[in-house]
Amino acid sequence: MHRYAALESPLLRVSRPVAACSRCRAAKIKACALQLPACTACEKSGRQNECSSSNDQFAKGKERSYVASLESRVEKLEKRIAYAKMRKASVTMHEGDSPPMTPPDRKDSLAAIRAAVQGKAARRREAIDVNELVTVNATMRDFDTKTTSLTFARLILAATLNEPLPRLKNPQMPSRQAAMGLLQYYLENVLSLFPAFPETALFNALDAVYQENPQHVEDFDYWILYMVLAIASMCQSRSSTDTYYKDGVDMVVRALKFADHVLIPGYPQQIQALILLVQYSTLDPAHFDSWQLIGFTCRAAVDLGFHQDPPKEQQTDKKALQQRRKIFYSAYALDRSISMVHARPFSFTDDAITVAFPTDRSSTADPESPISKLPALDASLLIFQLRKAQSTWYQELFQSSRDPLHHSSQYLWQMCYEMRTWSENLPKHLPPATRELFDLELLYSYVYCLAPSCRFPSVSELGKTLIFEYCMSYIQKLLPIAKDPINTAFYTYHDALRVYFIGSQFIAVLSDNLNALLQGIIPFINTIPGGPPPPPIPNMGRTDNISRSIICIEQIIEALKTYGERWDDSKALKSSFEAQSTGMLGVDRDIGSAFEHINLQLRIRKAAAMVFDIQRRQLLRYLNTTYTYWNTPLLHAIVAFIELAIMSRLVAKFHGYYAEHPILTMMASNAVLSGIADTVAQSITAIRERALRKPGGPTDRDDPFAIEIHELDKRNPFSVEDLIPESKILPPPFDFERLSRFVGYGCMIAPVQFKWFQFLSRSFPITKGSALGPALKRVAFDQLIFAPFGLCLFFTAMTVAEGGRKKHVMHKLQDMFVPTLKANYVLWPAVQILNFRVIPIHFQLPFVSTIGIAWTAYLSLTNSAEDAKEAKSSEAPRRVQLRESFRD
Repeated sequence: MHRYAALESPLLRVSRPVAACSRCRAAKIKACALQLPACTACEKSGRQNECSSSNDQFAKGKERSYVASLESRVEKLEKRIAYAKMRKASVTMHEGDSPPMTPPDRKDSLAAIRAAVQGKAARRREAIDVNELVTVNATMRDFDTKTTSLTFARLILAATLNEPLPRLKNPQMPSRQAAMGLLQYYLENVLSLFPAFPETALFNALDAVYQENPQHVEDFDYWILYMVLAIASMCQSRSSTDTYYKDGVDMVVRALKFADHVLIPGYPQQIQALILLVQYSTLDPAHFDSWQLIGFTCRAAVDLGFHQDPPKEQQTDKKALQQRRKIFYSAYALDRSISMVHARPFSFTDDAITVAFPTDRSSTADPESPISKLPALDASLLIFQLRKAQSTWYQELFQSSRDPLHHSSQYLWQMCYEMRTWSENLPKHLPPATRELFDLELLYSYVYCLAPSCRFPSVSELGKTLIFEYCMSYIQKLLPIAKDPINTAFYTYHDALRVYFIGSQFIAVLSDNLNALLQGIIPFINTIPGGPPPPPIPNMGRTDNISRSIICIEQIIEALKTYGERWDDSKALKSSFEAQSTGMLGVDRDIGSAFEHINLQLRIRKAAAMVFDIQRRQLLRYLNTTYTYWNTPLLHAIVAFIELAIMSRLVAKFHGYYAEHPILTMMASNAVLSGIADTVAQSITAIRERALRKPGGPTDRDDPFAIEIHELDKRNPFSVEDLIPESKILPPPFDFERLSRFVGYGCMIAPVQFKWFQFLSRSFPITKGSALGPALKRVAFDQLIFAPFGLCLFFTAMTVAEGGRKKHVMHKLQDMFVPTLKANYVLWPAVQILNFRVIPIHFQLPFVSTIGIAWTAYLSLTNSAEDAKEAKSSEAPRRVQLRESFRD
């Protein structure tokens, strides 16, 4: 109080008139004559220049002004207060680099405090600079855009991109309302599990980007908004061709424009940005490698020291500390999950981690439900705890060493007991979808922990029973979720990998212990007093294990098929699992006769299916081994007879049908004629292939048609490897799917041909005076315009109907278009001159289709020859690719 009172009313004494110069006053020399321009004392000492007697401030008779002194003192105090405030703010922000405006006064206490604070901040900045120089700044200099074009973001994308991303297809952003819906979905299903950034950052980014005149928007705001929209869209996608998938890819393309500035090393925002990219990669394995991305993310976290909590003396901001821990454990949880599902090592071990779990009390969870002696928070803390438990036994069983583990059963029971305790203590307030996700995580962890490992290579009888039951429980819970059109939680492509892993373990234990598992024999449980109990056996006492195992295998295949609509890699997983389970399904269905307790209805159903299958095979074999004229199989002859009967009916009623429905009549007749042509082509193939199988090769008697298609024989030569497995003398069975494609194509192309002939008739009318000229013009237009278009349409439609894509269409057109067009010019100009010159317009299309039987047969042989060539060329690489993909 006395200090502030003195400042408000200072005591200022008026001094006496100055009687000496400043140097004499300082030296206390009383005999100062104050002569001008210098006093006597200054002249004697040779310091005339230092004499200040001429200074008006100390002139004789002058006194200090009271008001001027007061103003000077106030101004000095204001400068000190302003500087103290500036220093306080700058030190808090670690930016106190500016020197003081005036030299500090050692006698002033405020200056002493200021100097101490400045020194402490300088020492802290020096330590940070040293750390950055050792770890991060070297990387930043290596990827400086001023010195090199290779940025750190481009390095990450080059290492993690599986396929190049397409160009932006929809440049228009979604409406704010639609974006808000996607953000809400992300907050509820993804951010609740991986809180790498606060919700306010997301909403601030939304407001900044969607403002009317977006100005001064940070690159990180664009990144976080676009990536969140991409992840939310991908989560709701159910197919690789739906709108959600396309929108998600477009959003990622938008976000990657800011990658160079967002993914710069040395900032926490880099870790947050990489976590978002990792989350997206788990939903889009076609474009990104999630394991490589999570490796970059964890390395960035370690470089910034996020794997260790800062010392207690540096933990000034508790909110920032909690957010730092959330960022680290989000990366930690993703690293553990991705590494386990790919059966690969972690990015860092648990021994290098000294980070406490986040304990944000603002969560809505019940604070009275302890889990692992930690306060219960939201779903993120629960998933962090589970990943911690999974990391413990995964490192011990798969990454520590290859020496057998002593007391391995007790160790497994202890790990399973800890995870079961975690599950039993889950809060009651969890949403049902999140609880289902955690239940699946628990079942998957049980199977993974009990499966054979480096330190536990052989599984006990009880372990096999547990794996058998937990696999069935897992797939029963997962299949309804996989087929649900609404994705209620964060399910990714890794769930497809988990289904394949569960199926492989199920087939493995079923093959090793088939009789005991199908009979429902419960093995002896040996427990040690005081030791952990083994996991409980679900569905204990069930005796219908045969039907349950069959249903489980079928459900696994169905789940992989459902995921295959979303991710193409799941199709390869499905094919591999079907190859593993084919023999097991047959064993399961046939082993029922060995047990007395098999359900009678199941045996009747199996017997009926077996009888029907045998009868079907016998009938097809009989029809395919019985020959008619010219060594034509009976099945081919029956199909041809049916088609000719339908065509005779159309010919008999042609005029009546054409008068009422001309286009429908043309479509029906053209479809039947196309079917006849394909049947002829398949019959020719069967005759020639049977003749080639004879000793000595074909003769003129075996080939009565004498059709010379040398180009096709070169493209698709018959060999012994083309024989079907059942017999070496049987011709190939009749391809009804191929027949349906030709019938459908003939039906759909008929209206186009009919309109084209009408156009030519109107454009070039034939009169009695001029007939040859218009006919030649029609032929020229038809062969130069419609013939190339028709051939392109034919090969494109056939390839797409066979399941081919754009590259297959282009390949077939490159190989087959020019030879087929040449053959077209040999046959059709003469036929069309006769058609346009003589045939009436309503008979022109049937006439062309009738002559076209031979032409369509040629096209059918050409198309099938190219398909056989592609199948042979792609068979070996496909097998190698499938084998390499599952080697790990």
